[in-house]
Amino acid sequence: MQRNDMNLVTIPTQPVQAKLSDIAWLSGYWRGISQEGWELDENWSQARNGLLVGIATTFQDGVLKYSDATWITERAGLIESHFRRFDKFFMPYSHLTEPDVFCLVKVTESQLIFYSAEVDGGAWMEYERNGDQLKGCFWIGSEPNPISKYTLHKF
Repeated sequence: MQRNDMNLVTIPTQPVQAKLSDIAWLSGYWRGISQEGWELDENWSQARNGLLVGIATTFQDGVLKYSDATWITERAGLIESHFRRFDKFFMPYSHLTEPDVFCLVKVTESQLIFYSAEVDGGAWMEYERNGDQLKGCFWIGSEPNPISKYTLHKF
């Protein structure tokens, strides 16, 4: 169990049973600003055939900083997020040859939390929706110190 920056509550690190239909509210086009002042766009497909695809772009001072590709899959009642970051030349951002894999550890009608033990200290991604507003947060380790935090609005 670890603490979450957005709600300062204890969260699990074990996968939970879920279906893609449980996270369908993530679908759509979202745009906003990160805590660093960077512009973000996220476009999430409709869930179908066991897959939900997300493409995100981040701009700093009007210049593409990086883009992210995410494939969320449902298998045997579990949800996994396969995440890959690319630089502005669409080259993988890290030396890793495989995407980072996060398991869904919490799901409600307005919140998703994914966890990966593959990162030293653990890593979390959280989405929290309130109407047409989507807050996102990414952090590593047990301290509630987000590497990235942002608020998006649905278009």
